[in-house]
Amino acid sequence: MTQQHQILVVAETPALAQKLRVWLNSLGYWTTVVGTYAAAKFHLEMQPSMAIAELKLGEYNGLQLAMRATSHHVPVVVLGERDPFFEHEAEQLGVKYLAIEELSAERIASCLQSEIARAAYPNGAGLRA
Repeated sequence: MTQQHQILVVAETPALAQKLRVWLNSLGYWTTVVGTYAAAKFHLEMQPSMAIAELKLGEYNGLQLAMRATSHHVPVVVLGERDPFFEHEAEQLGVKYLAIEELSAERIASCLQSEIARAAYPNGAGLRA
């Protein structure tokens, strides 16, 4: 990685937040971890390279955060239980949805690389096939 990216992690579940922080830091990303939708809204103003949000965020959810993030041009990956409804909703928003039960450091690394590249080159310009 030639450029260090700031990743905003939004997770109510402490174990998930810690796991993501460890994985992301080991991959060379800078991380900011928050546990609420309100804190995430504040940190989106700082234009992180990417956000990873747990689906369940109290009275809000990760898809609502993803809608807000798009207005800041911040790509989001939403993590939740395998659920066809939420997977479909994420697809409609243009948001990557990953099932928590399939989560791994390698999967997160691959996903972040592709989402950051996609955000940098929204029309595919500059990307190799």
